[in-house]
Amino acid sequence: MGPEQNSQNETIPLLIDVLQTRAASPRRGRSSPAKHESAGCLGEVLPQQGSGLSVVFATLCIVDLFGVFPIIALPRAIINCGWIGIPLALAVFSVQIYTARLLGRCWVMAERINPLIMLKSRYPYAALAEEALGLKASRLVSFLLDITVFGASIPNLLVASQNLQLIGLKMSHWNFEFSFCYWLVLVGIVLCPVMWLGSPKDMKWLAGTSVFTVASVGVLTWVTMITDIRDLDTQPVPQLSWEAIAVAYGVIAFQFDIHPMILTVQVDMERKNELGKAITCGFLGNLNPFSLQYHQFRRLYCGLTPR
Repeated sequence: MGPEQNSQNETIPLLIDVLQTRAASPRRGRSSPAKHESAGCLGEVLPQQGSGLSVVFATLCIVDLFGVFPIIALPRAIINCGWIGIPLALAVFSVQIYTARLLGRCWVMAERINPLIMLKSRYPYAALAEEALGLKASRLVSFLLDITVFGASIPNLLVASQNLQLIGLKMSHWNFEFSFCYWLVLVGIVLCPVMWLGSPKDMKWLAGTSVFTVASVGVLTWVTMITDIRDLDTQPVPQLSWEAIAVAYGVIAFQFDIHPMILTVQVDMERKNELGKAITCGFLGNLNPFSLQYHQFRRLYCGLTPR
């Protein structure tokens, strides 16, 4: 057992004693010293409020999860679907927002039913599964979550490594060629200390830097497209196909899936019941891919220039 599990095992009996002391203390009249002592112990045991994430920083964490991939990868997938591209994306986004809000409400309900669940806030998904279905379900959820996070991180590392290789080639006029296989190892080593920070409230500076980078990429992309006045050959609108829909759905669902991390953000929030606002603002902050898609759609299939 790790040190964190040992700490929890020592803390749970203490918290139970505190709750029993509070239940046995007088309910009327002047407060007893035992009640004040138990309240102080309870405040030491449970996570303190007031030092968590605000709605703004929770929104930044959600935008940070999306990154720049919706800007560089999403428009093309939607364009290939033709006129049904945007309705498909909006439908997937609606389902993502709705189910993520339901997941946040589940944690709020679990805290009210069993305050001891806060001691397992580092593993909120496993804690919810254990509360609802037992220990075996908790272990299964932990395994599935680890597989999901691992699978989602691989494409990000590959794209980052290939971009670094391409930057090196262009900056050296194609003389410096350092394979992305080696970049992959270096990027993983550099990211290891960041993984040790623990929870989103320890990564506020990282979320702010990431959102600034995403905003910069969006602005630069828009400036490049607006200043590009080349005349493009008008193309017919792509016909609807199941392959294009499947690819677009896979890209959208992959890039905008916030379920594996949304509870990790919520347990660090000061007001956990306002998670829905952070989710909605996070998705609204990523409307730039839709504007890029609409702009490219007009140029390619309608023959309209930006001016």
